[in-house]
Amino acid sequence: MLLTFHFVALCWIAFRAPDAATAMRVLTGAVAAPLDGVSAYAGRHIFELLLLVAFFCLHPFDSMARVRLAVRRLRGHPVACAPARMGPGHRHQPGSSAKFVYFDF
Repeated sequence: MLLTFHFVALCWIAFRAPDAATAMRVLTGAVAAPLDGVSAYAGRHIFELLLLVAFFCLHPFDSMARVRLAVRRLRGHPVACAPARMGPGHRHQPGSSAKFVYFDF
C-alpha cells in the first residue's frame, strides 16, 4: 500500500503540471532539495513538526476505549456538535475554488 500510494502521488504530478517542463522541475526539486532548504523549512514549521513527533510518540499508548469514553462524555456538548453542524454547510457551499483535475484534458 505504501509503494502504491507513492507511485500514484508521483504520477499525479504529470496530471497537474501544465507542461512537461514544469513536471520535470517539480520532480527534480523534490529529489534534489538542498540541505539548507530543509533546515529553513524545519525552522518555519517547527510547531507542526513537533506535533507530528508527539503524535508518533504517543500513538502506541492510545486505545479505542479512551476515544469511545471521550465521545460519550462529549455527546451533546455544543463544542463537540459544532463540526457536525458546520460540515454540511461547507460541503454545499457554491463557488468552490478548487478546479477538477480532469477539466485540463
